[in-house]
Amino acid sequence: MTQTFGSSDTPSAILEAARLQLRVIGALVLRETRTRFGTSRLGYLWALSEPIVHVMVLNIVYIAMLRRPPTGTSLALFFITGILPYFVFDKTATRLSGAISANRALLQLALVKNVDVIVGRALLELGTVIIVFLILMTGLYALGHLDSNVVLQPLIMAQAIGLGWLLGLGIGSINAVMSAVIKSWDMVYRMVTRPLYLLSGVFFMVERIPQPFSTYLRYNPVLHAIEMFRSAFYPSYGQYSIDVPYLAAWSFGTVALGFSLERLLRRRLSAAV
Repeated sequence: MTQTFGSSDTPSAILEAARLQLRVIGALVLRETRTRFGTSRLGYLWALSEPIVHVMVLNIVYIAMLRRPPTGTSLALFFITGILPYFVFDKTATRLSGAISANRALLQLALVKNVDVIVGRALLELGTVIIVFLILMTGLYALGHLDSNVVLQPLIMAQAIGLGWLLGLGIGSINAVMSAVIKSWDMVYRMVTRPLYLLSGVFFMVERIPQPFSTYLRYNPVLHAIEMFRSAFYPSYGQYSIDVPYLAAWSFGTVALGFSLERLLRRRLSAAV
């Protein structure tokens, strides 16, 4: 017996639905930009300056302690290559916590789904960090603070940022769902993950940490994203500590878990809107 498919099942209809969903997400990114930063340039300035302040503070502390960079000759570059991938994960994961609860009115529109507001907010965080990275690298180059032995590997850099962002998207989507149904979830998450900044290799090389502590640190997937990102700048950096399959498993696994959780609790989330 021949099975008849409806017009909604044709490739052209599926493609048009995908285009519509992409336009929805694009509109949500613009809306999130206006909501977060407003019309004031000061909001944009703070978003761009926060990682810069982190780099400056770490530089001042290390210079005051007469410390040298763990690798290379530029303290600023070493800290930038740690802070930027960390921010890709951390800002995405934390900002997504309120993605559903903060858009309850918008989610009443038939075209807007929970996943749309999650992805839209995550894309805004990714774009912000990329802009910050370009500004910082341009500043380092202009000031002559790039290491002479740095060999940039854009593909590895993009892979590290992509996997770190996916990890943030996965954890963030879980946070978005749980925060919408458990009021205190966001506070608990921030409390539990606060030590990650100190344990993810932002300002140290895991290879120089003695055993068994270095082994314990490698269970942290964020550390692998940072080590991988740094390896795009420093030759032979992290060749014994980076586990890309482990990081990828965490990244894609948490995205699958977060989106599955949204699907499982969709009726409860809709009832709460």
